[in-house]
Amino acid sequence: MIDLAITIENRTSSARRDDDLLCRGGLEEYKAAFEGGTQTEVPNSTGHFGKTFQVEPPAYWKPKFAPPEVYRPKQEIARNAMREALLKLIQ
Repeated sequence: MIDLAITIENRTSSARRDDDLLCRGGLEEYKAAFEGGTQTEVPNSTGHFGKTFQVEPPAYWKPKFAPPEVYRPKQEIARNAMREALLKLIQ
């Protein structure tokens, strides 16, 4: 199963493009939401006090991607560690 996952990763990695889903939910998105998006008060979870807000960035906001010279070395490190990481998951 692990060999199959690594094979699929190797075969599909060159076809992937920037995926903004992977870059969502971070500090930059929250900052954009507070500066120009919307904040909506939502019900608190049971037992929580205070106010809870849902924040959404402006519709035009898109995450910024690191340049290839920054992310490619990190991708290689992650891919090289993939077998060990997957083995830990199934133990």
